[in-house]
Amino acid sequence: MSFGTSRLIRPALIAAAIGAAFGNASAAGLVFGTQSASNMGTANAGAAAVFDATTIFTNPAGMARLKGTHLSGALNLVFPDTEFTDTGSTTALGTPTPGRKKAEFGHTVVVPHLYATHELQSGLVAGLGVFVPYGSATDYDKDWTGRYHSTESELKSVNINPSIAWKPNEQWSLGAGLSAQFVKGKISKAIDFGSMTGLPAMSGNRALDGDVAVKGDDWGFGYNLGVMFEPTPATRFGLAYRSRIKHKVTGDADFTVPAALASNPRAAALRDTDASLDLTMPETFSIHGFHQIDSRWAVMGDITRTRHSRLQEIRIKLKNLPDSVTPTKWRDATRFAVGATYKYSDALTFRGGVAYDKSPEDDGNRIANIPDAHRTWLAGGVSWALDDKRVLDVALAYVKLKDGSVAQSDVAAPRSVVRGEYDTKSFVLGVQYNQGF
Repeated sequence: MSFGTSRLIRPALIAAAIGAAFGNASAAGLVFGTQSASNMGTANAGAAAVFDATTIFTNPAGMARLKGTHLSGALNLVFPDTEFTDTGSTTALGTPTPGRKKAEFGHTVVVPHLYATHELQSGLVAGLGVFVPYGSATDYDKDWTGRYHSTESELKSVNINPSIAWKPNEQWSLGAGLSAQFVKGKISKAIDFGSMTGLPAMSGNRALDGDVAVKGDDWGFGYNLGVMFEPTPATRFGLAYRSRIKHKVTGDADFTVPAALASNPRAAALRDTDASLDLTMPETFSIHGFHQIDSRWAVMGDITRTRHSRLQEIRIKLKNLPDSVTPTKWRDATRFAVGATYKYSDALTFRGGVAYDKSPEDDGNRIANIPDAHRTWLAGGVSWALDDKRVLDVALAYVKLKDGSVAQSDVAAPRSVVRGEYDTKSFVLGVQYNQGF
C-alpha cells in the first residue's frame, strides 16, 4: 500500500484521533460522582436527610426544611490510582503497536460547588446552586500503546441552577429549578502516519506520529423537579428528576503533521478545521428515604436511575472532512446507596455509607477515552458544628472500579485495535463549610 492508495487509512486516522472527545467522566458514564461533602459522607445516600443547602442538587423540595438563609461551599478532590496493561494492541496495518505497555491515565481533579438558600416567607424558599454535574480528565503516557485512540481527554462543566421550594402543609414539600449548563471539552490523540506508507516496518513508528487536538464548548438548558413526603416527623420519602440537557458543542480540530511528511498530499489534507458534536447529557430519576431511629441514629437510602442509553455513538462533524463516529452502545444504569448518621454530641455527627454504581459500559463496549466499570463506594465523614450557625463537613470515600478489559477497534480500520486491562481505584476527599444567617 502506498500513500496514494490509503483511502481507508485516512478516515480511520481521523476517527481514532477525534472520536469520544467529550465522553470521559470520573463516575459512571458522564456523571461526576458527588456534589457535596456532607452527602458524600453517606456515599450519597442522604438526599432525603436534607443536611444543608446542597439539597438543591439532590432534591430541591428539601429546601423547604431550611429556615432563614444558608450558604454551603464544597470542594471535592479526586485522587485516582489508575493503570492500563497492554494485551496486544495493533496498528491500522495489524502489526503490534510499539510503545509503553503499562500506562497511567489519571491525575488529581479539584471540583468546587456553591449553594445558597433564602426563606422568602414561611413555607417558601428560594435557592441557587452552582455545581459540577459532569467532568474529569484522563492523561495517558504519550507513548502508550493506545495512543492512536487517546492521549488526553478532559470534560469540564458547570450548572447554574436557580430553584424554588414550597411546603403547602406539614407532610408535603414541592421543588423545582431551571438549569443553565456550560460544557467544555478537549482531547488529543496521536495519528499513525507511519501506517499510511503501507509498510509494516513503518507502522506505529513514533518518528512519523502526528497528533490532533479537538476543543469545543456550548451552553444548554434544562430543569429539575422534586417532591418530599413526611408521613411522620421521623420519616421522609422523596422523588427527584433532572431533565436531559442537549448541547451543540462547537469548536475546532487542530492537526499536527511531522516535518518529514509536510509535503505529502495525504498528510497535508489533514488541515485544521471546524468541529461540532450533538451531545445530550442524560436525565436522572431518584427515589430516596430517611428515618430517624432515635435521638442519635438515623438511616437513609437512595436509588438513582440514569438514562445513559441516549449515548449510542459519538459523532464528530468536521468541515470538509468525513464525520468521525465512535460507537458507544451505552445502557441505562442504576446506582444504589445506603447510609447512616450517628450524633455523638451536639457538636459532632459521624456519617457512613456504601454504594454500588453500575456503569453503562462493560468489556463489550468499553473505549479508551472512558475506561469505566461498575464501582463500589465506601464512604465516611464527620460534621462538626462550630456553633449554631457554622458547620464544617469532612468526608472521605474509597471508590473501586471492577477490573475490566478493552478491545476497541477503529470503525474505518478494524485492524487498529487497543487491547488491554484496566485497574482503577480512587480516593475522594470532600470538605464543606456551611454558614447560616
